[in-house]
Amino acid sequence: MVKRVNIRATFSDSAPTVGGVPSSPRRPKQPGPVARPRQPQTTRGLEEGEEYSPSAWRYFHGRLLENLPLSQDIFDYAFEYEYLINREELGLDEANLLNNPPFIKNDPEYNFHISGYEDTISRQSPNVPETLLPNIYVFGSEIASESLDEDQSDYSKHLTLNGRIENVFSDILSDKSNQKIGESDSGEYFNKYVTALKNIPAGPLPADLASFAKKFKNTVFSSDALNLLKDYNARKSLFPMYTEVSFKTDSFTEMAQLLKDAFLTGDLIKYVIETNPEDMQVAKSNFTITNEGQESNNTSETIESWDIMRWVESVKNGDPAQQTSGTEDIAFMAGSSGETQIASDPSSRFFRKLMITLFYSKLVELSKNRLRTMQEVLEGGLAPSEAVFYEVKKYEGDLTIPENAIQSFFFANSNELDVLDFVDTQVKYNKNYTYEIFAYQMVLGNAYRYMSPEVTDTTVELNVENNAKWMLFKVKLNEFTNRVVDRPPVFPDVDIIPYKGVNDKILLSLNSGVGFITADPVEIRDEDVEKIEVIRQSQKKPTGPLEYKTDDKTSFFEIYRTDVKPTSYSDFSTARRIPISTEFGPGGPLLSAANYVDTIIPNKVYYYTFRAADIHGQCSNPTPIYSVKMVDNSGVIYPLIEVVELEEPGSLNMSKTKSGKRFVQLIPAIPQTIFNGDTEKTPFIGGGFDAIPLGVQPEKVWNKDYKVRFISKKTGRKFDVNVKFRHKGNKYQIGEIRLPDKISLDYIRDLSRLPGKDD
Repeated sequence: MVKRVNIRATFSDSAPTVGGVPSSPRRPKQPGPVARPRQPQTTRGLEEGEEYSPSAWRYFHGRLLENLPLSQDIFDYAFEYEYLINREELGLDEANLLNNPPFIKNDPEYNFHISGYEDTISRQSPNVPETLLPNIYVFGSEIASESLDEDQSDYSKHLTLNGRIENVFSDILSDKSNQKIGESDSGEYFNKYVTALKNIPAGPLPADLASFAKKFKNTVFSSDALNLLKDYNARKSLFPMYTEVSFKTDSFTEMAQLLKDAFLTGDLIKYVIETNPEDMQVAKSNFTITNEGQESNNTSETIESWDIMRWVESVKNGDPAQQTSGTEDIAFMAGSSGETQIASDPSSRFFRKLMITLFYSKLVELSKNRLRTMQEVLEGGLAPSEAVFYEVKKYEGDLTIPENAIQSFFFANSNELDVLDFVDTQVKYNKNYTYEIFAYQMVLGNAYRYMSPEVTDTTVELNVENNAKWMLFKVKLNEFTNRVVDRPPVFPDVDIIPYKGVNDKILLSLNSGVGFITADPVEIRDEDVEKIEVIRQSQKKPTGPLEYKTDDKTSFFEIYRTDVKPTSYSDFSTARRIPISTEFGPGGPLLSAANYVDTIIPNKVYYYTFRAADIHGQCSNPTPIYSVKMVDNSGVIYPLIEVVELEEPGSLNMSKTKSGKRFVQLIPAIPQTIFNGDTEKTPFIGGGFDAIPLGVQPEKVWNKDYKVRFISKKTGRKFDVNVKFRHKGNKYQIGEIRLPDKISLDYIRDLSRLPGKDD
C-alpha cells in the first residue's frame, strides 16, 4: 500500500509579496478569464426566462468584481509528497523490486553489556541527557576534522566530557610537517566514560556539560557530512546499543543540488532551526492506493513554513543571526567541502554573500522555466517541489509533545542518497522513544493578483500578474515508538548426574546456552506475559516466533520441579526451586555455569525443567521436561532419566515419526554385494545354494555390528543407530544372486538421557 498526501494551500493577503521572483519578462501579466454572453441564454443573476439585458449583464458582473480581491496577492502552493510506510507493512518481495518503494524501517538493537554503563547513564542525579551519550558520528567527525587537541573542538570536548576522559583520540603528528596524520587511543572507552560519570557528584549537571548537552540538541549533517553515514554505520556493532532508522529519500534533487553547489544547505538548515516559522492552514487530501483502487479523504491542518526569499535577504543584508556562529543548540558534523564552515564560521561572511548571489541567480532561472501558468493553476496543476533536507526528531516516551522533545537530527538530501540510513547510539536501555520523520519541501508556488478589470455590455476581462513564490514546508512523513531491549537468552544445557551409591541426591549441572535461535515464547509464570510483550514491541513481532540470543551474561538459572506429570509448562508456575546465581563470590564476576545438588526421595518420579536469566532479568524459553527417578532396588541404585513429550489437548497418544529417506541410506557398498566364490565348492542344500559368499574386499561387513551417530546442527542433541548387516543364507536357485533382503537396526538410543532399564 502506498499512501500519498496532497497539500493545496490558497491564501489572500493585502500585504505585498515579500521577495517575489518574477517568473519571466513575458509572464508578469497574463489575460484572465473572458466572459462573453450568448443569446438567448439564462444568465446567473437573472430571473428564469428573462431575456438578456446589457444593463443586467454589467450589474451582475460588476457585483462579482466587487468581491474579487483586486491588486492583492493570492498564493497557491499545491504539491504532493509520499508518506513513508513501515517496511513490514508493505508486504512486498523486495528481492524482485527494481526500485525501492517509499518505506521506513527502524531497528532497535542491543549489542553487548558493559558493566555499570546502563545503570550510570540512567541514574537521576545527576541526570545524564541523551545528548551527552556517545555518538558514533562525533567520533567520526573528530577523526575527519583537521583540528588539533590544543584547539579543543566541540567533538573533542563531547568525547572527553570536556577533558574528564583522558587518552581519547590523541593527535598523531608528522615529524616533518607537524601536521595531524592520525589519532591514537588507549583503554576501553566506555569503561572510562562510566568512571568519568561516576566522579561527577550528585546534583545538577555541571554547567560545562549542560552547555554541551544543549549544543548537541540539534545535530546537522550538511551535504558534505553525509559521508559520515556511509563510513561509520558499519561500526555500529562497537556500541552497546542503538536504534537504526532507514527510509527512502526523494529522488528528485534539482533544488537540493542548487543548495549543495552553492555550499548553502547547512546555512538553510541553521536558518530554519533559529527562526520562527509561519503557521499555514492547509487543505490536505490523503490518497491511499491499494489493489482494490484508490481511497481518499480530505482534512485540514496547520503546517510550518519558511519564506525562502527572506532567508536569501537575511544572508545578503548581513543578518547578525546568519553572520555569527550563534549555535548554542546546533552541532554541525564535520564535512569535507567547507559547507559546514560556511554555515558556522563568522569569518565566511564574504564567501556566504557570494554564494547566495549565485544561488539567487539559479533560482530565478529555475523560476522562469518551471513556474506554472495561470491556466495550470486554475486546472489544479501541482507546483514543482522536492525535499531538500530531512529531520529525525526524538521524544522521550510515547507522546510527541514539545516538552518531551530530546533532540533532532537534520540530513541534507542528495542525488547520491537513495536510502538514508542513520544510527542513533544516544539511547538508554529499556526506555521508550518516539521518533518523528519530517521532510522539508521546497516549493515553487504562485503569487498572483487580478488587475484592471473591464466590464462591457458583452465581455468581462481581467489582467493577471503571476509571480514565483518560493516556500519551504515542513511535512510529517512517519512516526514510530520503540525501545532497545536485549534478546532473551537461549535455554541452558542441562546435565542430570547421579552420585554413585547415593539414592536421595542428584547433581544438576547447568551451562549457559550459546547461539541464535527463533522460537515461539513459552510462558511459565504470570509475569512472563508482560516481559514477552515488551520483547515483542522491541522486536516488532506482535505474533509468531521471537529471537533468542545470549548477548550478555547469565545472572542465574531457574529450576522448576514437580512430582505430578505436567500437561503444559504452566503446570510449573508454582514449582520454582531456589534461583541458582552464577556470581563467583559476593560481588564477583558472573560465570557461565552453575551446579545445584537437589534432594529427592528414592523410587519417586520427578519432573524438571530449567530456564536461564540474563543480567536484565530476561528469561529464556524452558528446556525440555525431564522425568527423573532414582531407583533403589534392594541396594542396587541407578537412575531413570527420560525426556517427556507434552501432548497437545485432544491429541491421540501416537508415536511421531519423520521420514529420513531423503537424507540417510544405510546399505552395503557395491563391492560387498558381489558374488565371491566357486559355486561348485559352495555347500548346497536341496538343489540351491546356502549362504552364498558375497564381497570381494578382504574386510567383510556381514554379521558385524556398526554404530552410526547423528548430531543435530540446530540443538546439538545426539542419537545412535546400531546397525548389523546380516546375510541370512536363504536358498536361491543356481544362477540367481540377490542383494541381502534385510538390514537390522537393533535399537536407537537417545544420548541426551541416561540408559534406562529397557536399554
